[in-house]
Amino acid sequence: MTQPVDPTSRAGQVGQADVPCDLRMLAWPARRTDNVQLRSLVEQMAALGEGVEIEDFDLRRDWFRSHDVVNVNWPEMAAEPANLLTAVAKSFLVVLRMLLWRLRRVPVVWTVHNLRSHEQRHPRLEQLVRKVLFIACRGTIHLSHSGRVQAELTYPELKRWP
Repeated sequence: MTQPVDPTSRAGQVGQADVPCDLRMLAWPARRTDNVQLRSLVEQMAALGEGVEIEDFDLRRDWFRSHDVVNVNWPEMAAEPANLLTAVAKSFLVVLRMLLWRLRRVPVVWTVHNLRSHEQRHPRLEQLVRKVLFIACRGTIHLSHSGRVQAELTYPELKRWP
């Protein structure tokens, strides 16, 4: 049973590095979304108490800051910018970041929302980002059993993860 969250607590808040914590989770995105499932995950993690810190992933900072786990929600966002040069630059930074997490043995968990982006602006770039995600990833979260089955049919390599 989860304990109620103290409204004066700083647990689960972005950027609260001065609070001692047992679990530091980096999420992409964590709070910058109106997605119900993602907000529920973040709220449940924050409800665990003072020992949990959830930070929003930002490509411009914290390249060498340590985290216990990384939760990636929409990897295809890296290849989403309409401008190809911007999409390549953003994808390169995301790919580099995922490889650094892998080298540092930081577990990456993919919450599978979409199997492909809706826009498909740069499908080859999106495919590259996903391939590197599969190298870095150590587990998946699926929103339903049928979603898991479909994801594993589309990407058989997902079957190896919990």
